[in-house]
Amino acid sequence: MIEPLRSQYLAALGIENYAPRFILPGAKLSEPCAWLELPADIASPAASIDESVVAKQLSAETNTSAKSANEIIQRTPVIESVVKRPARAGENVAAKSPSVQVEVGPQFALSVVLAAGGILLIDAAPASSAERTAFQKLLNNMLPSLRPAAAQYVLDIFIWPLTRQPKVPRDAGAAIETLAAYLHKQIQQRAIDTVLLLGEVAQQWCTFADTDVRVVKSTSLLACVQDPALKRPLWNDIRHLAQP
Repeated sequence: MIEPLRSQYLAALGIENYAPRFILPGAKLSEPCAWLELPADIASPAASIDESVVAKQLSAETNTSAKSANEIIQRTPVIESVVKRPARAGENVAAKSPSVQVEVGPQFALSVVLAAGGILLIDAAPASSAERTAFQKLLNNMLPSLRPAAAQYVLDIFIWPLTRQPKVPRDAGAAIETLAAYLHKQIQQRAIDTVLLLGEVAQQWCTFADTDVRVVKSTSLLACVQDPALKRPLWNDIRHLAQP
């Protein structure tokens, strides 16, 4: 059978490649590859075949192949291959499986402001450098108005989940416990007596059940960067903390 009819016939059978193990009667003689030269002492297995017989059979097959090939292809159902390719060494098979699901816990970032004078301020973390600049500007104006010593502060960022500790669970309970342990340590080391819990994100994840600090909840300072009208409600909630 000549090409491309042979390829179409094999494709209809679901066979990607076919190599005969011996020469069939009437089959066209194979042409040796240009880069392969057989030794002279090795005889060709097709040498014993009468070339005149082969030519007659090949001519008869060529005349009928164009008509019969289409009929064979139409009658033969397409067989889909069900053989799976074996995994290569080092290949992550589970990563390609759609049934494997990776648990994704909560993700958030908090600004933790440790100010002199015993004030701890927690709010959502700025998402850009412009927001960070405006956020720090508000801190510079607000903290000294509460306590003069609070003009000196350290701004830290708490990011969950902890990327440097992949073995730590990432669920919501682990987030609350880890953040609480971090904040309690800061309270003890810096003698914090007042906590400003600003915004929904900070109020959702921060707990101070085992501490004696005074907790004041109010509007997010970061939200005041986007909406200056929120500054007045925030000041009304914290102005009683101001010291002369």
